[in-house]
Amino acid sequence: NGLVAAVQAGAGVCAGFTSGLLTNPFDVVKTRLQVAAVGADGMKPTLRSVTRALYETEGFKGFLRGVAPRMINTALWGTCMVSAYEFLKRMSTRSDEEQLLHVQRKAGLA
Repeated sequence: NGLVAAVQAGAGVCAGFTSGLLTNPFDVVKTRLQVAAVGADGMKPTLRSVTRALYETEGFKGFLRGVAPRMINTALWGTCMVSAYEFLKRMSTRSDEEQLLHVQRKAGLA
């Protein structure tokens, strides 16, 4: 039972780290778009222009700004989510088995 919990926690951590790493560049660009000032021509920057400017000024590392806190955050949430899901799944299954055993005893089958 302890090994199962450790595997589930490890899966949650791995899933959180992976999703944090893969989605962080999109979040950086989204945040830059949200705070972007209107240009001299009166137009807001586009997705393409923000992405290009980020790459030209900061390089690939610019897309990974804040990746460590994001990965930690999503790893914790992933672990909690997987653990809670597996716990509730076990509880509902256990409940069904207990109920079946009760019915079988009443019917004289167990």
